[in-house]
Amino acid sequence: MTPYAPPHKTRGRPLYKATLAMLCAIMLWASSGSASKLALDYVTVPEGVAFRIVGAALLMWFIGLVVLRKSYRIKSPRPLVMGVLEPGLVTFFIMAGVSQTSAVNAAVVWGIMPVTQPILGRLVLGEPIRSSVAVGAVLAVCGTALLFFTKQQDGSGTMTGDLLLLCAVGCASVNQLLARVVAKAEQNPLVTTSYQLLTASVVASIFLAFNLPEGDLYAGVDVSTSLLLLALITTTAGPFFLYNYAMQTMTVGRVSLFAPLSGPIGAIIATAVFDEPVHAFVVVAVLMSLGGALCPTLAARRTKQA
Repeated sequence: MTPYAPPHKTRGRPLYKATLAMLCAIMLWASSGSASKLALDYVTVPEGVAFRIVGAALLMWFIGLVVLRKSYRIKSPRPLVMGVLEPGLVTFFIMAGVSQTSAVNAAVVWGIMPVTQPILGRLVLGEPIRSSVAVGAVLAVCGTALLFFTKQQDGSGTMTGDLLLLCAVGCASVNQLLARVVAKAEQNPLVTTSYQLLTASVVASIFLAFNLPEGDLYAGVDVSTSLLLLALITTTAGPFFLYNYAMQTMTVGRVSLFAPLSGPIGAIIATAVFDEPVHAFVVVAVLMSLGGALCPTLAARRTKQA
């Protein structure tokens, strides 16, 4: 395992670029929950999973081979394993979950990662757990728990749907550890993402083959829904490239604090698209999650000013 490097400037890469990449990735991820829920009106879960992953893989390989003409060699099979976990299994669990629960739940369930990931990063990768990350994790998880209880009480969420989303988080947690190892080995993030999506496409295609819908494939898709499906591809390919780029600089614990930020963005999108109810407790939960994500940044700023 490569030794831990401080996150402030890793191998010449400034932290602000990684922060900007993660913010853009979170914005795309947050919109994927509502986009997936909309797509389920026209396609089945297997069709949706296969379309978005295979389409994202084709997009990344086209950019790398045709546009940039990159050398596509991986240094280890880890990116292939990453693709099986995420987006392969993760996308299936998310699309199956949002078909049975609230789109807001889909956006905020990732709030438990700030607790699990710093611990796993310490145990598996030997990365330090900073006090600001620990405080931020507590705030993020409390906000997520409050939101879960609120959504369960108004009947917009189901236990089955939430469990499916938790399975997605479990796969994403393991994938994040692998992504950090690959990133520290100086693997090009474009190459990593392309191979990751390649194996994910195989998983999605196998799943589709065993769950063929009645009638023709994608029979419910017409020209008016093609933009929605293109949005699914964008919210799959873009975030993974940005995520793998950020992992070159940020520790696992620091990256995990961005996950709860999908809650505020996802809640706004879900409210606008589906007219889902927004309670006062939801607003409090959103603020707690946002505070948890910003805690390390605010702490670092105070230390610099002292």
